[in-house]
Amino acid sequence: MAEAPWAPPLVEMTGGVVGHLLASERSGVDGSWWACVSRIQESGGRHVHKMVLARAGSLSLMEPPEAYRAAPRRVPGHDERVRPA
Repeated sequence: MAEAPWAPPLVEMTGGVVGHLLASERSGVDGSWWACVSRIQESGGRHVHKMVLARAGSLSLMEPPEAYRAAPRRVPGHDERVRPA
């Protein structure tokens, strides 16, 4: 059986909202890690796609640790360009 294609891993944000972890990025200001999370919000009977930034430390991992290895991690360089970690 062939491996399933990679899908962004699930994370739980504060308040129980679940989304896909798209990438993590370290802040060039204070060194904290932030996560870009994709989620679906239901509003007035419609489903709306939202992209949010959340402090990485506030997220709860919902899958085994190896599921998060393929999610991109980026760090800003001294020239202010963001590069893979």
